[in-house]
Amino acid sequence: MAAPIRHTQVRHAGDASLPTEAVDAAFEDKTFVALYGKNDRLARIWMTERFTVEESARRRLDVLTGPASTGIVAPYDAACLQTTSIDEDGMVRVADFSYNNATLGKDGFQLHGLQHDGLS
Repeated sequence: MAAPIRHTQVRHAGDASLPTEAVDAAFEDKTFVALYGKNDRLARIWMTERFTVEESARRRLDVLTGPASTGIVAPYDAACLQTTSIDEDGMVRVADFSYNNATLGKDGFQLHGLQHDGLS
């Protein structure tokens, strides 16, 4: 589950609970004023967008620099593929599967309807 958003401003996008300091900061931004003038509602939206971008970047860095997940990741999280070895490129060896001229098999499961890019 994702961590709660730190900026309460993002939770209340565009509403009156955004601090007046955030609106004032938008009014001090020459680009904002040139584009939108001193419109309070647009200033709230502008600052909410900035807070959202900052929060997204922070979360992305947290994921990239955090501990690696030990769980099995999609698309190999299906029960029939959990013992499948995945190489550093995220690929599996076809030789690790059985083939009966119609389907691939692994650990007693038959994999039907495998698709890649919309092709069977």
